[in-house]
Order: sequence, then C-alpha cells, then structure tokens
Amino acid sequence: MTGKSPALIQLQKERVQHFFEVYSRRIDFIDSLCSERNFERVLLCCCCIDSLGKYYCEAHGLGTGNQERFMTFLSLAQPKYPELDSVWITGLEISLRDAGETDLADYLADKCGANVSNLVWNENYDPDLQKQELEKRASQDLPKDRAERMKETATDFTYSKIIWRQYRNPSVHEGRFSHPWDYRNGPTPFTSVANTVGIEKGKAAHYHRVQLGVPPTFLVGCLRESFHLFQTGTTSSLKKMEDMYDTLRTITQQGDYSFRVPARVH
Repeated sequence: MTGKSPALIQLQKERVQHFFEVYSRRIDFIDSLCSERNFERVLLCCCCIDSLGKYYCEAHGLGTGNQERFMTFLSLAQPKYPELDSVWITGLEISLRDAGETDLADYLADKCGANVSNLVWNENYDPDLQKQELEKRASQDLPKDRAERMKETATDFTYSKIIWRQYRNPSVHEGRFSHPWDYRNGPTPFTSVANTVGIEKGKAAHYHRVQLGVPPTFLVGCLRESFHLFQTGTTSSLKKMEDMYDTLRTITQQGDYSFRVPARVH
C-alpha cells in the first residue's frame, strides 16, 4: 500500500468491510430460517458458497471453474468440519460394484464392513473414513494401479463433492434435492445405512436408493466458518484488503450492482 493516499486506503477498507457486512447479514438470515424450510436454507447456502467462492478465488488467484470455486471455499471449513474430507464408503462401494470393479468393492467390503450387495454390515462397518486414511490403507494393501484407481474414485464420494453433486446442482438448477435432508437432525452427517436409509426389504441395494442424509445445520455451519476465515484473513492484512478491493471492482463492474459504501449522514 506504499504511496497510496490515506483517503484511498480508507475507501478500500470501507468497501471491503461493507462487502463482508452484506454477506454476514445474508448468512444470519439463512441461519434463521425455520427447520421446516430446509430447502430454502440449503438452496441459499449453496448460492452463498457459490458467490463467496468466486470472490475468494479471484482475490487469491485460484481456479475459476464453478465446482472448483465452490469446493475451494467450502474446504476452508474443513479444520473445524473434518467430515468434509470424509469418504462415504457405502456409496463408493456401490459405485465400484456397479462399474464392474469388484476387486475394489470387495476390498471395501472386507476392510470397512460395507457389503451392500448382500445388505450386510458386519462388525467392521465404518460408514466413512478420512480420504487420507483410505488412501493410506489402499496404498499399503493394493497394487499401485488399483490403489490409484481407489483414490481417484473416492474423491467423488467425499462429503464436499457429494454436497456439490447431490445438493448444490439440483437445488440451484432444478429447484429440488437429489436426496432428502431430514434423515438426521444432529449437527454432523452420519451415514450408517442402518440408521439413515430406508432400503426396501428383500430388494438389493442400489446407489440411487442409498441416500446420504446431511443435516442442513451442518452446511450452514460450514458456510459460516468458511466466511469467518475469509473475512478475518482479509481484514487482518492491508495487502489482502487491497487485493479484495481490486477484486470487488473487477467483478462488480461486470454486473449492475457494486458493493458501494452507503452515503454518510453528516
């Protein structure tokens, strides 16, 4: 910021602070929605993550694709919500089995106890694992090429990717959920099929009927945490404030609305 006038520095601070105030009020509104309006709450969460992800990635020179921005911003909350990097073992096994990769599906059934083809969940059943832990186990137990395939496929079954695929896309583009959100009312996801999923007796499990229930409060919490880290990380540095101000000018020039500071009352 060397060489900039105090007036310009103050203007940059005000514009950036106004941006964060606007989004803070939006998140408070999302959080206040009553429980019977879960669709609106989740839809607005996804829209907010989309929007903030664009500003965050632009300000930090990161990827510009919709999915990449969404998941990058959501991942800020991962230290507080480690489930975001957990792999949904049941969905992964079904996907692998449907794709004919029975060696990897059998490996999961043996190691994680999720033999969904027989509707059996044995004493080893672990509904989810941190992706890093699953990759470590696969690297130790499987040939290199099969371990790499497991890692590649597992990415699609992390909570963050499922939220993008099963909730963000259908809610934003189609006004619906692929999966319901009301299986669990607790603060974190819990994917044990025995507790969260109704599978018709006598019928084989299928991926489209095995439903991952993620409480709306979990996504709201992730949004608030990511936003908090974005805000504090930006406002704690004059250089980052300047970068954010430049980002606001660049992005808002493309539309009809800019985060202008309201006129002062003298």
